[in-house]
Amino acid sequence: MSDSIYKIGSLEKALRLLEEIAESPGRNLAEISRSLGAPRAGVFRHLKALEALGYVATSNDSKRYVLGPRLIYLGIAARGQMKLADIAHPVMVALRDEFNETVNLGVLARGEVIHVEVVPSTHPVKMAVQVGEWTYCHCSGLGKVLLAWSEPDVVSEAIRERGLPALTDRTVRTAPELAAALEVVRSAGFAIDDEESAIGLRCVAAAIKDATGRVVAGISLSSPSDRLARDDALSLAPRIISAAAAISRRLGWFGEGTERGQAAQLTQIGR
Repeated sequence: MSDSIYKIGSLEKALRLLEEIAESPGRNLAEISRSLGAPRAGVFRHLKALEALGYVATSNDSKRYVLGPRLIYLGIAARGQMKLADIAHPVMVALRDEFNETVNLGVLARGEVIHVEVVPSTHPVKMAVQVGEWTYCHCSGLGKVLLAWSEPDVVSEAIRERGLPALTDRTVRTAPELAAALEVVRSAGFAIDDEESAIGLRCVAAAIKDATGRVVAGISLSSPSDRLARDDALSLAPRIISAAAAISRRLGWFGEGTERGQAAQLTQIGR
């Protein structure tokens, strides 16, 4: 099958434009058009679209173009995620070996959780997804820890993009319910999925931070509910938090620890 069927002309032009600005920042419209050998009108439209999204900016209102701040975010995110799975994997294997239940690593993307690494249980019956699969944020342990430390607009985006479908009778259904659940997660330092995303599934999750202290991922342990009672899931929370903290340290985060006040936290989230 030819690769040409996957080509998107406007997307390729926009990416070429970004590469051109990266290589020769500070050029004006005429110079960029001449370098690319493209009509000025088309280049102008692409520049304005990229500028509106934050991928391109004008330098000191001089109508000379430089890369925008949005690309800094993408670069940092890409660099972190490329090494994240490798850094987390040994910790995930140790956690799986300790409890013989599936351990998941997830990141937030456009209102959903994307699994970037999975270490499955060796039990014949297990809860496991494939790397690259997505799940809802509002009813999963990973999703709740990722949303809990996100800006309000990120939470709003998750609701807008995926909605709040009731997957079981325990799933939160409204934005106020989700806000209350996320407040509990922030207070406790971890989240549980108590058969909220699927009947017969429980999981415990904690947040992973990068060197700046920003939550960039979550780690969870998931199990069939008949092997993991709710009280047992709550008792696992300190171990999941510890695993998340170990990965955070490997990413360069040495700030205030998250392993604090566990008894009070378990009481809070166990209500």
